[in-house]
Amino acid sequence: MEVLFSAHTGFKNGASFLDIVGGSMIGSETRVRFWGYSAASIPRIRQEQKSRIRENWLRIDGFVTEVQSGAARCRSQKDD
Repeated sequence: MEVLFSAHTGFKNGASFLDIVGGSMIGSETRVRFWGYSAASIPRIRQEQKSRIRENWLRIDGFVTEVQSGAARCRSQKDD
């Protein structure tokens, strides 16, 4: 895989590497998703490359929204 994308949530307590190794994220939940593309599938035309990046940025936004809304539902169900 020559191009790799990742989407993640749950790192807000880990603003720096020292935060993470210092234990600030103990007990927190993180979600990560990876996907990628081979070099052969990457468009050669600059505008098409920009379009591909935008599509994947929207995919990242969708993942974050999905996870956050699911977490909100879980919290509200626990409150009931």
